[in-house]
Amino acid sequence: MISDSSRKYAYLVFSILLSTFVIMLSAPPAAAQPFGGGSGTPEDPYIIENVEQLQAMKDNLSAHYALGNDIDASDTVNWNGGAGFEPVGTSDNPFTGSFDGRGYKITNLYINRSGTNNVGLFGCIGPGSVVENVGLENENVIGSDLVGGLVGYNKEGNISKCYSTGSVSGTNGAGGLAGYN
Repeated sequence: MISDSSRKYAYLVFSILLSTFVIMLSAPPAAAQPFGGGSGTPEDPYIIENVEQLQAMKDNLSAHYALGNDIDASDTVNWNGGAGFEPVGTSDNPFTGSFDGRGYKITNLYINRSGTNNVGLFGCIGPGSVVENVGLENENVIGSDLVGGLVGYNKEGNISKCYSTGSVSGTNGAGGLAGYN
């Protein structure tokens, strides 16, 4: 036979465990780190490890970024109803941070925005921006005016030690690396 004090003790332990479980279920999930590390400063750039993180650069155009590995962007062919990757920066709001590819490459980037100007991985880079040490391979980039594989419109930025192979097409000002430099 179980004593009343044992029964009360078991009830107390059960109540505590149940309360702890309910609290754990109702707590908001921890915020996901949008990048593979870093704080976005020149000394501690955000580390990009996948194509979703590459796309997230458009949300902070003045931050500093670096690749942490090669990026396969094949899935961008399925993004945005067939329009693909959304270029980072516009002529009205250019990318002004830095991007260091660290010798890594981005493959199979797809952008199909035939009615859009300033199209490329970076739609427009502005004064003080730096894009360096990266290769784009097998990209397929389509735009209207100022279309490049890496940069559509270089508006006083700095591009160095980069290359681009693949297909780039536009109606005015198209180039493999930059549409207008």
